Amino acid sequence: MKLLRHLTTLILGEIAWTPPSWVKALIGFVRAHREKLRVAVIFTALIVICTGGASIWYARQPKPHLVTLQADDVPITPLPVPDQPLVIPW
Repeated sequence: MKLLRHLTTLILGEIAWTPPSWVKALIGFVRAHREKLRVAVIFTALIVICTGGASIWYARQPKPHLVTLQADDVPITPLPVPDQPLVIPW
């Protein structure tokens, strides 16, 4: 193991990494609000599971039968022209 570490050090040099400041801030936020984040993650998981279940349920519903209809145009009904005006007695 030491030989492997020595060879990688010879080839790559020494590698050191420090996280950026936003990662440190994110880790601090997670540690400070652990309980709220746990509730949020559980709530989000429940929403995702319910949405998936609802989509599976909807996909299994009976599909409507499609019907095609072909009809000719209905001609205009000719109305008789009255010879006298229409009189409605009261």
